[in-house]
Amino acid sequence: MWICPLAVSFLALATACKLPLLDTPKPQQSQPIASSPVPKLTRSVKPTPTSKFSQIEREIITEMNLARSNPSGYRQVMLAWRGKFEGNRVRLSDRLYLQTKEGTPAVDEAIQFLQKTRPVGKLTYSKGLSLAARDHVRDQGIKGTTGHNSSNGNTPFQRMERYGKWLQTAGENIAYGPDTARAVVRDLIIDDGVADRGHRTNMFKPEFRVTGVACGYHRQYRVMCDIKYAGGFSDR
Repeated sequence: MWICPLAVSFLALATACKLPLLDTPKPQQSQPIASSPVPKLTRSVKPTPTSKFSQIEREIITEMNLARSNPSGYRQVMLAWRGKFEGNRVRLSDRLYLQTKEGTPAVDEAIQFLQKTRPVGKLTYSKGLSLAARDHVRDQGIKGTTGHNSSNGNTPFQRMERYGKWLQTAGENIAYGPDTARAVVRDLIIDDGVADRGHRTNMFKPEFRVTGVACGYHRQYRVMCDIKYAGGFSDR
């Protein structure tokens, strides 16, 4: 009998919005994603400090740019991950497995997507977007809540507007559970269990040119990473 010694869940959320010509921007409905167990959280992930950009946050931007600038080359990451599958489970160690919803078909689809996708521009760091992401991590982490809206009802776009003005288009991916940059980016690209692959769409959207990332403690999932995107951002 197979026993998974870890029962922590992975959850990811994606939303995006385009700037209307005349009206106030309104976000799309947030989309909750099915859950599955994830590997153990390392001690290196800590709540985001006020002004310091943590290592995992820098690495997530680097990893996203690696995938965006060379999608075909990033297939090697997926192929290595696919090699760990046993049915719908991923062997992480002798006693630790990750249960997925779709198994290798979702990984194969991601590999095909990367093969045919043309490179898109690299994302540049935005302090304002990172501060907006940090606020959401701090708000949800201690409460153990999930979703795109803050506890006070603010949308991702309202959080961004606290620190400046987003331009053209904006979006947000949130990952609850993965604790390394590669795991965050890889899992969002595969988008296991997500019919519309909304996280993957955000990740490779060519209109997104700037990004901000914050990762920190989460009461239920142990770690969360909030990734903000925009066509541009003008800090206050």
